Amino acid sequence: MIIEAQSYHLKDLTDLAKKYFAESPYSSTHQFDSDTTLESLRRGMILASHRVLAVEYNSETVGGAFAYAAPYTWCPDIRVNCEFIYVLPEHRDKGFAEDLLLNLKNWAEAMNAKEICAGDIGFRPPVTQRWLENQGYQDPGVMLRQVLV
Repeated sequence: MIIEAQSYHLKDLTDLAKKYFAESPYSSTHQFDSDTTLESLRRGMILASHRVLAVEYNSETVGGAFAYAAPYTWCPDIRVNCEFIYVLPEHRDKGFAEDLLLNLKNWAEAMNAKEICAGDIGFRPPVTQRWLENQGYQDPGVMLRQVLV
């Protein structure tokens, strides 16, 4: 079941974000910061421009998502940025991720967003990248970056 996250989900969602990060290419060059993630999730739960979701299955948190709506830098249109969408490997292929994505899409439409961006290019775990592409998401390859540290 997909629900809006509550305070009792915070530890589980932080752990899920850590697992998402561990599957990403960034994990080899960056450290995961549990405190920053926890604070972002906590803040996200109280801001109307943010969405924090949890997947509960048999009284266990097995997945989650974190997204926020924000205007583009150069125009007034709104875009939803999905920082992470993750389901534990043993609970994949049960439709949970698709339900999370549909919930976020419906929320984005209610926020009058023009698009949904799913994480930074190069940060998403390969399994998430392939799954998003299968869901119709496109990687325009327009983001360039330089690591400063």
